[in-house]
Amino acid sequence: MTAFGRVIPGRLRAANVATSVYHGPYEGLESAWQEFTDWLSVQELAPAEDVWEYYRIGPESRPDSSDWETDLIQPLDEPN
Repeated sequence: MTAFGRVIPGRLRAANVATSVYHGPYEGLESAWQEFTDWLSVQELAPAEDVWEYYRIGPESRPDSSDWETDLIQPLDEPN
């Protein structure tokens, strides 16, 4: 794997994850992550390191930011 511009290749470890889909502009991602994190806590799920986002639908395909979709992906610690 070779780095290209701002993209740096890496590997993700195998893990159980929790996911959520956020609909809206990128400016709302911070509050979406907070709501998702609060939900994880209520569910008694233990977040692990290395969260990531997958921009499913964005400005390159839809100009209206209310149509944008971002997957929020949170790896989980193994239960004790």
